[in-house]
Amino acid sequence: MINCNYNQPSSYYPEFLAKSRVKMNLSGTAQAGPIATIRHWIGFACLVSAPIDVFDVFGFSGDFRLTPFLLLSALYFSVVIFEAIAVATYASPAIPAECFDVTVLAAASLICLMSSSFVFLSHDALNVAPARLVYGIWLVVFSILFVDKERKSLHLMIVRSTRLFILLDIAAVTAQIISAISSVEFPKYLEALSIKTAGTFFRPGGLISDPNRASVMLILILGFAYLAGDALPEKKRLGVFYYLAGLALACLTISRTGTVAIGLLLLIMFQRIKNKKRAFLWISLAAFVLLSAGAAYLTASESARDFTHDASQAFFERDWSNYEHFGVMEAGIQTFFGDPKVFLIGVGWGTEYEYTKTFFPGNKYGNFHCTYISFAVQGGVIALFCLLFLLFRPLLLRYEFGSLAIIFLWSGIFYQYHGDPLWWILLFALNKGTIRGGRTDPLLGDASSVMLRSHA
Repeated sequence: MINCNYNQPSSYYPEFLAKSRVKMNLSGTAQAGPIATIRHWIGFACLVSAPIDVFDVFGFSGDFRLTPFLLLSALYFSVVIFEAIAVATYASPAIPAECFDVTVLAAASLICLMSSSFVFLSHDALNVAPARLVYGIWLVVFSILFVDKERKSLHLMIVRSTRLFILLDIAAVTAQIISAISSVEFPKYLEALSIKTAGTFFRPGGLISDPNRASVMLILILGFAYLAGDALPEKKRLGVFYYLAGLALACLTISRTGTVAIGLLLLIMFQRIKNKKRAFLWISLAAFVLLSAGAAYLTASESARDFTHDASQAFFERDWSNYEHFGVMEAGIQTFFGDPKVFLIGVGWGTEYEYTKTFFPGNKYGNFHCTYISFAVQGGVIALFCLLFLLFRPLLLRYEFGSLAIIFLWSGIFYQYHGDPLWWILLFALNKGTIRGGRTDPLLGDASSVMLRSHA
């Protein structure tokens, strides 16, 4: 860790930095004044917009999708640079990086390095790999920077952003359902809101275009908000309404991966409840009432029986996607182990479409539908090892968000999320060096030792 002291007396600071000494952020933690406040609120907007991909400033007219997150993250980075220049001008440069030890940063760097192997293999007929590599590195760098800069107010920021996102998602899902019923079309820049179907069933993903990804992202943000509440006063924690609404939105996606993720989240929550017997009795009673009411309704209502029949047919019609899914994963495993060069250095970030043409002909978004296979094929065994390190490390070291690594590990088996900004932000929040109970990871030393101290 680095101890940084101001070299100049306080009279040397410009007025906006002098005033910054008494400014507070959302959590009541001392911050660096107007610039940090602006940075903080832009960061909050970044966290809310990170999973949203149904909005495109260009109206989905080109190959590049300009989402709100990309605009806001660029603005956030600009403010961080301006803040760093201001501090460096009037004080010693500070690179605290209190959240992460060198192993986390090394793993992230190796993932980025190994993802550039397309340069050596040249398997990129559509020439999309360079842009995707830049985007991937941007997500990694931004996520590390964001979690570290907002570390002192991250808990409250997570809770508040979860509230706002769920409210916005409720509005989006409502709009989707109304559109599906009334045949109202969305504007060009919101056309991704068009509802998805599974057989005869609607699959509203809300602000996230892919229903499977929508369910997992909802479960993850609910989990982070739940654990973040331990560090906050009770009145600032996430309310019951948001948990129920978030779980309901996740269920509406009809995602099988999301369904298991819900069960994992409930197990994590149950494990942390002090009075487990009372909680178990209430859960059992609620389940009994719901199941009894559902059985009675199905028995008495012909329309309900028709609905159940349609639901079962929708799931049977998805059996073909299961066969295709496992076929794609098998092709990825064969690609990984079939060529020593691919095993060692991978084929490069964003080139999966070259190896999934059999399943997705002419589709540049073709992929292996598995996070681990995607990392292995694109970055080789080193990138795969680094990813597993980032997932298992917080779980084994019992970091405050470490138990949520179980949901990361499960969801990555049958889907991939490394193009999602929120996934990277939460992955590095998972590795934020605080052990349960508020203690700092011994590997990081005393966090207070890196605070800047002025000389009068």
